[in-house]
Amino acid sequence: NKIAKELNLNVSTIVYRLRKNNIQIRTIKEGVKLSHQKEPILFSQEFKEILNGLIMGDGSLYIPTNGTTPMYNHTDKNYEAIMYYKNLFEQQGIKTSNIWYRNDGNERYSFQTECREEFRKHYELFYPVDGKKRLPNIDLTPLTLLHWYIGDGSVKKVGKGTLNNAVLITNKWGNPYILKQMQELFHENSKYYELKLYRNFYIPHKGM
Repeated sequence: NKIAKELNLNVSTIVYRLRKNNIQIRTIKEGVKLSHQKEPILFSQEFKEILNGLIMGDGSLYIPTNGTTPMYNHTDKNYEAIMYYKNLFEQQGIKTSNIWYRNDGNERYSFQTECREEFRKHYELFYPVDGKKRLPNIDLTPLTLLHWYIGDGSVKKVGKGTLNNAVLITNKWGNPYILKQMQELFHENSKYYELKLYRNFYIPHKGM
């Protein structure tokens, strides 16, 4: 279309002359496919570590129905946290949706990103079977721990005193490799245990 406009010719005339001179051109289907291709994004190591923590907490990756490429979804009760993470993804060059609010007895805010092939490695790491999240063998860097704690961490008081234990929630799954790191990083008595529908990682106040 651009060439046709510049030469003030019909598109079909341009196509005819190109083919007549054995110049290869894209089909309409190839042109449409190319127009939908996205510029690749190189995730920094910092962003990868943050993404690990987000998926371990309130974030998730999923492949839409009839789709093949993963997208990211984030939910949080805190609007400021949602805005922070939405901006974080956009700073990486990833398009995000508007923030939407839901209150069905559980007040929360959410946003999602566009589908990106760059999420593939994290998707295969955290969702190796049937699209169900698992806790993989990853290194607990300070950034990963921070964003996991922001999403699903809490502090529990010890009795009536001022000492606090830390709790990190997972969704029904534990991992000996992660537990070993917690015991080395915080305290040897760190453990995980099941509580109702969740499995929690527990860090005693001596390791805080």
